[in-house]
Amino acid sequence: MNKNAINKIRKKFMFSSMLALTTTMILMASFLYVTYMVASRHSVRATLDYIIKNNGDIETITITAKTFDDNVEDRESTVISMEISDDGVVDKFLSEIFATNDGYESPEFKYSLRYFAVLYDDNNNIKDIKTSHIASVTEDEAREYGDWAKKNRFKFGRKGYYYYKVEEYSDGSSIVVYLDSTQTVAAGNRILNIAFLLIAIGMVISFILVKYFSKRAIETEIKNVEAQNQFITNASHELKTPLAVIRANTEMTEMLQGESEWTTSTMKQVDRLNGLIKNLMLIVKAEEKLMTEDVSFLDISAIVKDTVETYTSLAISEGKTLDSNVIDNVKMKVSEAHIRQLITIFLDNALKYCDDNGKVGVILAQKGKGIVFTVYNSYKEGANVDYSRFLDRFYREDKSHNVDKGGYGVGLSIAESLVNSYKGRININWKDEVIYFTVELRKLI
Repeated sequence: MNKNAINKIRKKFMFSSMLALTTTMILMASFLYVTYMVASRHSVRATLDYIIKNNGDIETITITAKTFDDNVEDRESTVISMEISDDGVVDKFLSEIFATNDGYESPEFKYSLRYFAVLYDDNNNIKDIKTSHIASVTEDEAREYGDWAKKNRFKFGRKGYYYYKVEEYSDGSSIVVYLDSTQTVAAGNRILNIAFLLIAIGMVISFILVKYFSKRAIETEIKNVEAQNQFITNASHELKTPLAVIRANTEMTEMLQGESEWTTSTMKQVDRLNGLIKNLMLIVKAEEKLMTEDVSFLDISAIVKDTVETYTSLAISEGKTLDSNVIDNVKMKVSEAHIRQLITIFLDNALKYCDDNGKVGVILAQKGKGIVFTVYNSYKEGANVDYSRFLDRFYREDKSHNVDKGGYGVGLSIAESLVNSYKGRININWKDEVIYFTVELRKLI
C-alpha cells in the first residue's frame, strides 16, 4: 500500500465518520423535536377537550375550597372557574399539562388561556360566538375560522398559531374551539433552530477532530511506506554492483575457458535479477504522486498505434497474429509515458502468455472524457484460472511455466497503480478460450 492509497483510506474514513456523526446528531435532534411536539399536541388537545366540555365558557363552573381554622368558620370561595369532580379528571388533566398540581387553584389560571369558540345548532347555524378570552380575534374572524374548521376533513389540527378542535354533541349541535398556541409553536421553532445550530457546530468540531486524529493515525503507516520505498531504492542500487561484477567475471571465464552450461545459467540468473531490480524500481516510481506537469491533452489513438507497431515484428517472429482496432481521434488529458507504459505492460503480458500460433489484439475507444482499451490474447487453459489474483504483486498462476516465460508477477500490479491514478479500473475475464484485459481511465486524480 502506497502513500496515496493510505490517504484515500483516510478520506473514506473521514467521510464515513462524518456521515455517521451527522446522522446520529440529526436523529437525536429529530427525536427531541418530535417528542416536544407530541407532548405539546397532547397538552393542547387536553386543554381543548376541557374547554369543549364546558361549552366554551370556563367561567361558568366554580371550584370550592375550604379552610379550617379554630377561629374561622367554614367558608367557600371561588378561586378558579373549574369544578373538581370526584373522579379527579381535572386533577389528572392539570397534572399531565403542567406536570404538577401546584398552582392550579390560582385565580390567574383562567387568564392564561387565550381561546375563542364558535357554537353551532343542529342545522349548522351559528348560535353563539365566544371571544371574551382573546382580544386579537373579532367575532367575524371567529366565524370565518369556525366555518373553515367545520369544512376541513381533520377535526383536530393547526391553523397558523392556533390549534383547533371540532366536537359534535349528541343532540346534533357542535362546537369549534381555537386555542392560541403562539408560545408553544414558537418554542418548537426555537428547539428546531437550536438543534440545527448544534448540528452545524457539532459537524465543524467533529470534522476538525476527525481530521486531526486520522492524520495522526496514518503518520506511522506513511513513514513505513516511505521507509519501504527507500529500502527498495537503496537495495536495488546496492545489488547492481555485485551483479555487474558477477556478469563481468562470468564473461571473462567464457573468454578464457569457453562458454559452458554453468556460465550460461549464471548469465541467465544475472539477467533475471537485473530484470527484477528494474521492476522493483518501476513499482516505486508508479506509486509516487503523479506530477501535473507530466500531463497534457493528447491524441491517445496515435500513441497506442505507435506502441502497437513496435510489437508487430515480435509477434510475427513468434508466429502470432497481432490485430489492432483503434478508433481515430481518441483524446484525453494524460501522461504520455503512462499510456505507453500501460499498453506495453499489457501487450508484453499478452504476447508472453498467448498460446502458440495464437492471436493478440488491441481495441481502443472513447468513453466520455476518458478512454477504454482492451488487450486480449488466446488462452486455452484459462477456464479454471483465478483471475481475481492477477493484479496481486508477485502472483503467478503457474510458477514453473512463468519462470520459463521470464515473468516476475509485478507488471499487472504496476499497471493497476497507474490506472488508479486516473480513477480507473481493470477488468479481467475469459471467454471462448480468449482472455481479455479491459482498462478504463476516467480522469486524473
